[in-house]
Amino acid sequence: MAPDDLLAGIAFALNGVFFVILAKKLLIHLQKKLTEERRAGEVLLMYEIISIYTKAGCTLQEALNACENFVKFNRSALRKCLLNFNHEPSKALREFAKDVDNPEADILSGILQRAVVVGASKMADILSEESMTMERMRQMRIEQGLGAKAVVQTLYLILPGLALLGVTMAPIGYYIVMQIKSLHL
Repeated sequence: MAPDDLLAGIAFALNGVFFVILAKKLLIHLQKKLTEERRAGEVLLMYEIISIYTKAGCTLQEALNACENFVKFNRSALRKCLLNFNHEPSKALREFAKDVDNPEADILSGILQRAVVVGASKMADILSEESMTMERMRQMRIEQGLGAKAVVQTLYLILPGLALLGVTMAPIGYYIVMQIKSLHL
């Protein structure tokens, strides 16, 4: 094998490694974004569940216990909150918001802390008053997600074409480079 062939092969291999690293970073970023979106969705679902349970006359702790069956990504934070809820409900709710670490959890925690201070008798009223805040947050999340969906769909359409282009053009490019080098100009 000629030294020029070896250098061209190394160059193509390094390009491949570069694209693999780039694709891995993109995948990790998309996974983090997706997990964040799912966490936010679960917090909004928790608000709806808590609202329904408190309107039915259940306590906040019973409503939070019911939420545990419906969440996956926030389950550990919710369990921690439930363990500490009997001692200091406000502190447990603040810790929940800190563990989940998104704006929706901060808002939910604030609403529930206010409901704890007011008491069980007016909790359903407070939750219905604050439903507009949570609805605005949900709508904002939906609007943000619309742009991201278009990008992801475009990537899914472009990537197979790029792979096909790479598979067909790389050997042709390699052949052209070797032909030019063999001319000995």
